[in-house]
Amino acid sequence: MRSIRILLPALLSIGLAQPTSAVEAPSFDWSGLYVGGHVAYGRGHIDGTLFEPDPTQFSRAFGSLYGGLQMGYNYVLPSRLLLGTEADVSFPNFLEDGLISGRTTAQGTNVTDQIDYVATLRGRVGYTFSHWLIYATGGLACSQARFTESPGFGTDADTTRSTRVGWTAGVGAELALAANWTVRVEYVYDRFR
Repeated sequence: MRSIRILLPALLSIGLAQPTSAVEAPSFDWSGLYVGGHVAYGRGHIDGTLFEPDPTQFSRAFGSLYGGLQMGYNYVLPSRLLLGTEADVSFPNFLEDGLISGRTTAQGTNVTDQIDYVATLRGRVGYTFSHWLIYATGGLACSQARFTESPGFGTDADTTRSTRVGWTAGVGAELALAANWTVRVEYVYDRFR
């Protein structure tokens, strides 16, 4: 799944991130703990097989808006190289219910595959330019999928949840707007098994 995350100006850096007060043009200190929120658009592709009664393969592209939270810690070396770690969780637009695929079996039951959330734990390596940061990121990713068959066996719907694990990688650029406030644009690719 590919996603472009746009972090709103509501991204608040807490703690150590303070501008310096030198005689030259002030710069931003990117070191420290931060928390924030994001809005993203994710696109993905799924290949699957429905086995009831005969194996039927299908392929489908999907997309949805996501919203979520992130938290991380950065440390800037004297060379302006930034090393950091970040954890985030994103939830699909529930107006579309995060639908990945939907199929009807030969017996007339509907089978759907939906995303409940996507979470990542990533490292960040970047370079700071006063009020700008450019970086690469990568690490672990997981998502929870919800499989629903309706009507179910003796109930209106049978639901099973499954966790998918994989990896993530991406790049981004971040701009310091004021003391403790930043905004960023980030492209992230997630791959799940």
